[in-house]
Amino acid sequence: MGLNLILGIELEPTRKKVTKLSESQPSSSTDDEEAKTTPGAELSFGVLLSNQIKIRREIIQKKLMRKGQVFNLPITHIHRPPLNEKTGRRPLEIREPHKLHVQNLKKKMKINPHATVVPFIVMVDPDECACLEDFDVRKHDQYNYFVIGGSHSAEARRQLVREHPTTYFFRYAECKIYVSLTMDEAKLLAWDHNNDNDYRQKMSSIERIRFFHHEYLD
Repeated sequence: MGLNLILGIELEPTRKKVTKLSESQPSSSTDDEEAKTTPGAELSFGVLLSNQIKIRREIIQKKLMRKGQVFNLPITHIHRPPLNEKTGRRPLEIREPHKLHVQNLKKKMKINPHATVVPFIVMVDPDECACLEDFDVRKHDQYNYFVIGGSHSAEARRQLVREHPTTYFFRYAECKIYVSLTMDEAKLLAWDHNNDNDYRQKMSSIERIRFFHHEYLD
């Protein structure tokens, strides 16, 4: 991932300039050099970054179970990604859940449980399934999963199912399942998921900057 993905801005294309002295004039230290943009030397960082992200998304889709089939998974089997005790962070998350937003989601889910939402993005616990070929679809509701996209909604449902254990809507969640994602792949999926959900908590500019600082400068 690059800076424009993290901060949510469009980077201006950069051009590589070359210096060329006029052929009709001798070289002189006092002569002004003419900086010209050479078509063959154009280099757009934005385009290169977009291509890299596109390639990464294509790789990610190869780790998607059954080409995006949606599975109903028990919310009790969907967990936050593991904590790194040394850093105190969860490497597969792009941010900490907002407690206030979770509470607001609980209210929304009670009032309108059928609001338009995209399926959660989850990854199978790698200790239970390390590659796509090892995934047993017949046991899909027995694996444990880490939520990659939909962490606020998942936390809201976990709390609601404790309060209303017999309500089916709170007990299960529609999910798309991925296997063996890298940290960067998981974060890119989480980013994409955040942009297409009625229950989303849009990332603020400060959160984007903090994320960039934590991941690339610390």
